[in-house]
Amino acid sequence: MNLMIRTICTAVVLAAWASGLALAAEAGLGEPIVPVAVTASSTQTASKAPGNLIDGSGLSETSPSSGVWVHNSNAYREKGVERGTMWSSGAAGGKTETKPTITFDLGKERTVGSFRVWNYNEARWTPLGFKEVEVSSSLDGEKFEPVGTAVFEQAPGDDDYEGQTVSFKQAVQARYIRLHCLTNWQGERSGLAEIRFYPGGAGGVDAIAPGVKPAVKARQREPNIPNPPRPALAGAENVVFPPDSGIIDVTAAPYNAKGDGVADDTKAIQAALNDYPNAGAIIYLPNGTYVISKTLRWPQGRGGGSEYKRTVLQGQSRAGTIIRLKDACPGYTDAAAPKEMVWTGGAPAQRFRNAIRNCTWDTGKGNPGAVGVRFNASNVGCLREVDIRSGDGSGVIGLDMAYTDEIGPCFVKHVGVTGFDTGVATKFGVNSITFEHITLRGQRQVGWHNNGQAITVRGLASENAVTAIRQDQWGGLFTLIDSKLTGTGDASALPGVRLLAGCMFARNVTVTGYASAIQKETKAGSEIVPGPLVGEWVSTRLPGSGPASLGLPVKETPDVPWDDPKDWAVITQFGAKMDGRSDDSDALQQAIDSGKTTVCLPRGSVTIKKPLVLRGKVRRLIGCEASLRFPTPMTGAANIFTVGESTEPVLVVERLTSWFWDNKAGLNFIDNPTRRTLVLKELGDVDDTSDQHPNGRGTLITGPGELFVEDVTGRFHLMPGARAWMRQMNPETNQDRRNTQLEAQWHLINEGGQLWILGIKTEGPGPVIITRGGGRTELLGGLMYSSGGARTQDQPAFIFEDSQGSATITEMNFSNNAYKTLVLLKRQGQTAFELKPR
Repeated sequence: MNLMIRTICTAVVLAAWASGLALAAEAGLGEPIVPVAVTASSTQTASKAPGNLIDGSGLSETSPSSGVWVHNSNAYREKGVERGTMWSSGAAGGKTETKPTITFDLGKERTVGSFRVWNYNEARWTPLGFKEVEVSSSLDGEKFEPVGTAVFEQAPGDDDYEGQTVSFKQAVQARYIRLHCLTNWQGERSGLAEIRFYPGGAGGVDAIAPGVKPAVKARQREPNIPNPPRPALAGAENVVFPPDSGIIDVTAAPYNAKGDGVADDTKAIQAALNDYPNAGAIIYLPNGTYVISKTLRWPQGRGGGSEYKRTVLQGQSRAGTIIRLKDACPGYTDAAAPKEMVWTGGAPAQRFRNAIRNCTWDTGKGNPGAVGVRFNASNVGCLREVDIRSGDGSGVIGLDMAYTDEIGPCFVKHVGVTGFDTGVATKFGVNSITFEHITLRGQRQVGWHNNGQAITVRGLASENAVTAIRQDQWGGLFTLIDSKLTGTGDASALPGVRLLAGCMFARNVTVTGYASAIQKETKAGSEIVPGPLVGEWVSTRLPGSGPASLGLPVKETPDVPWDDPKDWAVITQFGAKMDGRSDDSDALQQAIDSGKTTVCLPRGSVTIKKPLVLRGKVRRLIGCEASLRFPTPMTGAANIFTVGESTEPVLVVERLTSWFWDNKAGLNFIDNPTRRTLVLKELGDVDDTSDQHPNGRGTLITGPGELFVEDVTGRFHLMPGARAWMRQMNPETNQDRRNTQLEAQWHLINEGGQLWILGIKTEGPGPVIITRGGGRTELLGGLMYSSGGARTQDQPAFIFEDSQGSATITEMNFSNNAYKTLVLLKRQGQTAFELKPR
């Protein structure tokens, strides 16, 4: 698997132009010219033929009649079908051609006013795209006259790419249009994805074949104005946003969901989802009861199954926003044919940044075939502050994370399940899931069924007359700490945990009302672990292991109050353009210095070219799924973001993503030289590590302020004295197969600090954690996906040099290149212990 996160601006990104041509940010261009033929001076392969430029392959409309067309990032596949979707140059004159020429035949003489171009958009290969381009025209295909020169923007390598419009300063009469690539974005050859030509000028509009969709037009970031917030529920959180935050309110036009507990709101909510596939949109449900009668499905979009990502369903409060299934609803009455209330995408592991927050899912009554929530997210994604309940106790599964392979890594926190045959179901060997503060009550068969997944749980409270946890697949690892399993009724004859296969680590688990705390069953017999307190127990202990885990002190992740919208500073109010090109740094710093306590980056792309200081009254920097771009080198500071002094003791930075391939700042992402507590949540790629930056250093953490991390991708390097508590970490190395040296390949480094981790998933070569210089590291649960992106694992998985540490983890490898050394212990430069796999 190639696990990557990429988000882009939903508005058209503008470029600089030279003589003869101009940009149009919005293209009200009418119908495209058809038919068109094309030839190229060279072609790489048959699947990269020039015909891919004019046949619409890889293009799709974001929603019916929206007029917004986007190109996918797969050059070889469209909507599940193997076919080429882009063109790239091949050999000419004995060498690969980087300055090719492509010629378009418009069928007859036409008046041409503009064209829309989608540059080469294959993920990881966007440098092949045209950059400086010479445009010329001809009536006969022999004599070409110059029209002008242009600079094509580099494509993002994303499935949400809207391209750009090139408008001629004066319309031309031509049958042939030629593009000559003068330079590209430093690729080894050159390519494009798609081109459409449009009529224009005083010469009139050409006849157009019927049935062709309108030209691309820029999509608005805010299609509706949220209704005034509904009243807060007494005693509940009140998650509300300002009107210019970019959220999509399902109760506002054009969706007009009622939320009155009577009307069927299925179509309204689904329409809102469908309008924003893979768009980083927050679909917002104010307090109310939303009745549904069919499955709510994450939007497929254009990718034929490669979408279902970057979508957030957000309620106003956990107790106040209720999605309820109709009683005795058709399709949900057969327990042998389970059907879910909400479905968030299947394999592969590309479901980046999916989330469901602050709401309740109620399966109603008379729906024995109901599944509450089928949730899937990859790398960064969360289920937070959610209740899943059966109206009458029946139903198949409450939280189903076993319905497809490759779920995770992701984070589930503050979730309760009441009723159902099974409370939580997890399955398959990749990619690990981390849970914290989970409540299970009233299940009829088992509280939690794990069938092979790497599961890490802290703070499970189960109250059931059935076994709380059952694991029955060899690859599973269940890490359980700080939990309480309470048996009622018939539970007195059952074990609290039944371990049929796989491994388990349990610490500080109280088990009452059961015959035993844990029952491990093997061919040789059963091992019984008595209750009521399991201080620490491990099913499989490796040679050389100490008597117990390190037991570092555990702290809860702190939070700050959710501010009233009047106390928010939205960066567009301070001049941020969020067009993917203009520098938004000054606007963001002005918002920070405005005296407001929450600073908001709306949905879209924020370009930062100057270092910033998070100071003053700011206690929350939140992106409404905004993406950050760092396109140019920065000077004047050591960090892109530096935490400044403030009367606010805690600073939360959350719901932002960046793309480490585009991080050209050359600075550390964030550091906190103050005594404030820094909390990072739902952040993507806080790193500059990739094939293009093979020695990226990760994010340096110096202290003295404490650091808390939840649901973040990126590498971290703790310096002496730093203290960090991390939950659901996903550090990935650059996967550069040419360089597997230690200085280039590592996931986390603790150099004299204190590091506690609940759940990790790593990918790529190099050590999982290096601890040295007196550092102390404790890792509780997770997955080493050692075959992902790694040619070989030349380095040990864990290195301890004059330091202390303990780790509970499993490894999954499909390439016969697993870690050759699991643990390397050094004292004063000498190897004291080396653990090899059995």
